[in-house]
Amino acid sequence: MDEDGPGLDYSDDCGIWNGVQIAAWQEVTAAVHAKGSFIYCQLWALGRAAHIEQLESIGERLVSSSDLPLDGAPVPKALVEDEIWAFVNDFKTAAENAINAGFDGVEIHAGGGYLIDQFTQDNANKRTDKWGGSVENRSRFALEVAKAIVGGIGAERTAIRFGPYATFQGMRMEDPVPQFTYLATQLKNLKLAYLHVMLPRVQANFDVETDEDVDFMIQAWANTSPVLLAGGFNSALARKMVDEEYPDRDIGTAF
Repeated sequence: MDEDGPGLDYSDDCGIWNGVQIAAWQEVTAAVHAKGSFIYCQLWALGRAAHIEQLESIGERLVSSSDLPLDGAPVPKALVEDEIWAFVNDFKTAAENAINAGFDGVEIHAGGGYLIDQFTQDNANKRTDKWGGSVENRSRFALEVAKAIVGGIGAERTAIRFGPYATFQGMRMEDPVPQFTYLATQLKNLKLAYLHVMLPRVQANFDVETDEDVDFMIQAWANTSPVLLAGGFNSALARKMVDEEYPDRDIGTAF
């Protein structure tokens, strides 16, 4: 999101922080719209999951909510108050740039073990200030990012993605239900464009057997706006989900 800060994490990632990138994206979004479709820009910051070599090349350090590293990785610097708010502002600026680039909206990536997730889950966030220590405090960063983006581009253009049960990049708190129920309950007040949730039957790139589900988030969202579910679908499972588990839902595919 910011070429001069720790938001630049992977050397081959796409960017949305300068005029050259915005102009390039305008060609992509125009092509999508010419086909009668829609396109959202997913926004993320990697935090402790970033490539340290890339950060060091621009004189930046690995950062996170706390100084807890991924296995085999360097210890990240715990962000201080001013740095946290700088990230919030970076998300807002990136969202505004995305709209200028012709995107129909943005999806905040709040899962995957990336920076927002590192604040949300208690196995990564060991802070004792207002950004950690309780369900409410651990939710603060995600909520502030969402509110900032809504203030910049409008709720109807803002969506968010979570993976409550994902273990990717050292995540998965012991009991995600209270944490993510609170987040859904608070975020629905913003009237976002949609809620996107990863199903627990997929971990990274692998299918897993589990009895866990994300019904608690769907119920907390209370039909505020559409809910997108992702992970491990095939034709048979899609039919079962639409016909039996979620008969009031439709099915779509990525393309």
